[in-house]
Amino acid sequence: MPRVAKGARVCSFEGCGRPSRALGLCQTHYKHLRKFGKPRSINPKRQGREGTVRYSGLSLTTECAQAIDRLAKKENAAPNAIITDILESWARRKGSAGKGGGSRGGGAPKGNGRGKRR
Repeated sequence: MPRVAKGARVCSFEGCGRPSRALGLCQTHYKHLRKFGKPRSINPKRQGREGTVRYSGLSLTTECAQAIDRLAKKENAAPNAIITDILESWARRKGSAGKGGGSRGGGAPKGNGRGKRR
């Protein structure tokens, strides 16, 4: 169940328990009201994986998040910039590993498939 601050309003949809945003409904039920004309039941919010924290929209281990913070402080950069650099270097390594021939991918098949068989 989501955390709701003391004294805060809670979604009026039966069994929801999320914080109220507008018209006494949570954001999701309010969107359903606007889209469908009435709120409908929704799936419960997923729980995060154990041992991970949410960090810039990612699910990272605590150690990884702390390492990003340390590196960002050391390089005087935003943590998102560090994450972008990490992901781009990972993508470059993955991309270069798939180049240079091989049996998978790398161009269109020869001919149109209607030619003579040999």
